[in-house]
Amino acid sequence: MSLPLRRRTAMLMLLAMMPAAAVAADLLPPDRPIAEVVDHYVDAKLREAGVAAAPQADDATLGRRLTLDLAGRIPTAAEARQFVAATDPAKRQQLIDRLIASPWFDRHLATELNALLRGHDGSGPDLRKYVLAAVREKRPWNRMFRELLGDGSDPLGPEQFILKRLADVERLARDTSAMFFGVNISCCQCHTHPYVDTLTQDSFHGMKAFFSRSYDFQGKLLETRFGPLTMEYQNREGKKGQAGMIFLSGEAVAMPDPGVPDLAKAMQEEKKEIESFKKDFGKSKAYPPAATFSPRGQLLAIAEKPENQTLMARSLVNQTWYRLFGHGLVMRIDQMQASNPGSHPELLEWLARDLIAHDWDLRRLIGGLVASQAYGRSSTWTGQPPAPELFAVAVLRPLTPMQFGLSVNLAGDRQLDTLADAALDQKIDALEAGARGFESLLERPRSEGFEISIQEPLAISNDPKWMSQIGAALVPGLLKLADLPQQIDAATWAILGRPPTPAETEMLGAFVTGNSALSTEEIARLEQVIAERKQQAAQAAARVAAIDATVTSAGSPSLIVPATSPGWKYIAASGLTGDAWLKPEFDDAAWKSAKAPVGRGSPLLADKKGDTLDIEKGDVALRLAFEIDGTQWFNAARMILQVASSESATVSLNGKTLDDDKKGHPAEYWNRTVDVPCDMLVPGRNTVAVRLKNAAGDAFFDMQLAILDEQQARERARQSATATAALPTVPKANEVRGQAIASMVWALTAGSEFRFNH
Repeated sequence: MSLPLRRRTAMLMLLAMMPAAAVAADLLPPDRPIAEVVDHYVDAKLREAGVAAAPQADDATLGRRLTLDLAGRIPTAAEARQFVAATDPAKRQQLIDRLIASPWFDRHLATELNALLRGHDGSGPDLRKYVLAAVREKRPWNRMFRELLGDGSDPLGPEQFILKRLADVERLARDTSAMFFGVNISCCQCHTHPYVDTLTQDSFHGMKAFFSRSYDFQGKLLETRFGPLTMEYQNREGKKGQAGMIFLSGEAVAMPDPGVPDLAKAMQEEKKEIESFKKDFGKSKAYPPAATFSPRGQLLAIAEKPENQTLMARSLVNQTWYRLFGHGLVMRIDQMQASNPGSHPELLEWLARDLIAHDWDLRRLIGGLVASQAYGRSSTWTGQPPAPELFAVAVLRPLTPMQFGLSVNLAGDRQLDTLADAALDQKIDALEAGARGFESLLERPRSEGFEISIQEPLAISNDPKWMSQIGAALVPGLLKLADLPQQIDAATWAILGRPPTPAETEMLGAFVTGNSALSTEEIARLEQVIAERKQQAAQAAARVAAIDATVTSAGSPSLIVPATSPGWKYIAASGLTGDAWLKPEFDDAAWKSAKAPVGRGSPLLADKKGDTLDIEKGDVALRLAFEIDGTQWFNAARMILQVASSESATVSLNGKTLDDDKKGHPAEYWNRTVDVPCDMLVPGRNTVAVRLKNAAGDAFFDMQLAILDEQQARERARQSATATAALPTVPKANEVRGQAIASMVWALTAGSEFRFNH
């Protein structure tokens, strides 16, 4: 009896998705070690092509490569020296085992899987918190697939993979197909795949149908009870078609009978019902009724079938191989169909089978791949290199932004070699936080044809923030070493994980020596610059004072709280709790009126000679309410606050701190000018509140607040920046040498050897 037509069609499509050579291949036995299987198939291909492979990489290169691939960073100098010096024949496997067992491995694998799930453009949702928890728990990839597609079993929200793509269901269908099954169906949106006849528009819209009822309700992934039975589409010729739920293998699932006489009406009513639930959710916290049929659940059920799990396993193996070798067993990694069988189909099939048989254990897969001779080959080749799919020579792989950032930040950090796992995990967390900034500067690269953009070193070298990170942990230690050769040796080990060559020692030594002292001419130029800057600062300070005098004079219309303003009230500060007293609406009967003026003397703050406040001994709080009209508020560009006090004081405006001086001033007035953001003002009633230290019993306090118009604000800000900018100095001899050492470190870090995994 023949198979039903639909089932036969699905089987034919599944076969078309898999390389023919691997379907009936007599694979190596499943009990062989992964590394042995890799070398068996790769070496066989090399013999067939008549190509002799490159020798194994030297120990320094291999140690650095393994650490970058398994820990996501360069080795410390101590790690690199130890690995190179070790004579144990098993030292490579020992390093692999140690790195895979470390917290670094989990974090690096989570970073890489998160990057995979965010898509090639990195615009997908950041799921790293979830992925890291899953990796640490050693969750199988097929279980993560279920969680990412919204089975609701994980509280960390992996269904954001779906939710953040629901606005573009076409993209959701494409990403799901490519990321999990290695099949790019983008072109099938409009026509049959140009290389795979069985991938048609039905394939694209059939995958899209699995998400046709998914929707976002208050951040929760739900599915509607009613939805279209098929997805309608139109090809380039304008011909219309319809597709139900169809998996990539061709297996189809029919939507069940909705059980309503008018499906369109039921869909419309459910839409209104959902909107009503959204409107009332703030009070009721109630969700719409759950659907009894889940198209997304059907996708999960189909994907879990053995034949389809093989598709998922092959894709994960290929993506992992691509990451570790710089070239996939199938290229491109999202074109895994019969017409593109890849370079080693039997190897791919064996690895996929092994991955499934060992519960999708990525640690086992990765550990086996990096233990192979194929992985350990040198990247050096004389003459025209062989085709990359032969894996005869290692591919240069650019570091990811996270690898680069971590490596820059930890180079020279000696703590890493001594921290226990708990403290080390905290240290890694801090290093990763510092490394994330490089994601905006560096491209997350593809290996093939990658070249370092000139924008990278320019962006880093022109930004003091990034330059301060490079060598921050290394340069201080280098300066403590006795002589220049030691400094060069230590820097090269810390940055490149190897000893310097004689040529490098000579070149770097000449550079540092030639830049470790200033010439007489350079000192003279610096002294001239310093003198000019002092003159500019004095002129700018005078200009700022002139602006302040203009806007704070007693008759100035911009003065909104003049010195010696009446209306101040006070209360013992010890009687206040919380911060409600700072706010304009606080009006406690316990406040007493302070004798006006508060402090007596000139209305100009600069001339104030302080009589004491009419208050009792002890710390006090003061407040003053004032009104500003809408015109003042609208035209305000910037405010300045001038304060005088004999003791330390904290000043707040409308509940927000303006100025906080924590130092006592028992014998001197506290005279300060503070810039105040205008958005702290409001039209109408405003309140200034002060906590004043009054330990001696004879303190005084006064202040004035003035508005600067836009032109004044710009001018004052510009002059103030000049007046307060740090003056250059003639550096001391040890500072000059330190700068030369730092420049040497930057040169080593900026070079292509550091930027690539060799």
